[in-house]
Amino acid sequence: MPVPGADCCVIPTGGIYDTCPGGKVGRMTPGDPTSCECVEAAGALVELFSIINGIVLPIVVIAGMFIIVLAGYKILTSQGNPQELQTGKENLTSAIIGLIFVLMAVSILRVIIMALITGDRDPF
Repeated sequence: MPVPGADCCVIPTGGIYDTCPGGKVGRMTPGDPTSCECVEAAGALVELFSIINGIVLPIVVIAGMFIIVLAGYKILTSQGNPQELQTGKENLTSAIIGLIFVLMAVSILRVIIMALITGDRDPF
């Protein structure tokens, strides 16, 4: 049950009853699953983005490198077959372009999110 006068509290089902003031969100206190705290919404957004970035980006980069290795193997084992060689080259080109797109997208998102959160007109 919500605690009267508290901005947020943990309810028995494990969720958070959130009545934090504007610009803040409730989250569980790290290390104590029975209490919560109100934090700035901007800080929570940065934390969420950093968690997603820390999980998804390495997986995508590893997958891209794996495809590059497979394409190189296909090129090396084509044994002069022009169709196999062409397939390997296309896979290699696609993997490199895909990795470039992912890295550029992450860079652009970092700049946009930091500009939105900090209100900085010149994020560089």
